[in-house]
Amino acid sequence: TFPAWEETVLDCSYEYVDYISLHRYYDDRNQDMGTFVASPMDAEKYIEDVIHVCDFVKSKKRSKKTMMLSFDEWNVWRHTCDRPVIDWEIAPPILEEAYQMKDALVVGGFLITLLRHCDRVKIACLAQMVNVIAPIMTQTGGGLWKQTIFYPFADVSNNGRGTVYDIRIDTPTYSCRLGEAKTVDAAVVKNEKGQVVIFAVNRSETEAMPLTCDLLAFGVTKATHTALSSPDPADHNSMEEPDKVKPHTCEAPVVENGNLSCTLEPFSWNMIIVE
Repeated sequence: TFPAWEETVLDCSYEYVDYISLHRYYDDRNQDMGTFVASPMDAEKYIEDVIHVCDFVKSKKRSKKTMMLSFDEWNVWRHTCDRPVIDWEIAPPILEEAYQMKDALVVGGFLITLLRHCDRVKIACLAQMVNVIAPIMTQTGGGLWKQTIFYPFADVSNNGRGTVYDIRIDTPTYSCRLGEAKTVDAAVVKNEKGQVVIFAVNRSETEAMPLTCDLLAFGVTKATHTALSSPDPADHNSMEEPDKVKPHTCEAPVVENGNLSCTLEPFSWNMIIVE
């Protein structure tokens, strides 16, 4: 029914509601790594299709109101942890995914997509936060560890609040089931601290990618670079190995004549903070 149903609902309710809700989950059941890590392309098309429907109804009604979007459920969810519910069981460990390095790339790419559309996506909620398809895991009786997807979420939450810039990315592409996917995707934010922050994913499993950025207008003085990567896309954290996959500090980017340059490790999530 999509997007006809959205048009029908908005046609009835446009002047009475503030947001239209979107949900989307991704998995790698097809065992196609290139398509899986490019999943945010699907989310981007979904967002843009909903925007088009909203704006069609706005025009149809001659309305002055612009409908905003609430992407209030999104995450990676491969259903590997689904189990039968036993009657009267207390706090059963259902939907407790063990997120891998490849999942962090999808979540990071999704965050970049949300930032890129922040003019219309005003609410976005990762589902969920603790234990249930979540970035934070706890254990009965004590113990806590951060999953791989925790790190891109924390990076953007802590450093990505402010003004998102409309950037153009020149990158190699590769073919997948979703079409031509960008090997490198990125978003740039001038945050509340006055820093320019670059969030970037490198989807190539084997090739490091050079990143250059013209920042002459910002009076750049120095920059730092952290990356999340791991030798095996299936690597994940656990109670026994809570830090198997965690961010590390990379060589400082080179800043020269207002241009910043650095290298994105293969299959990595990256945050570059520019002072």
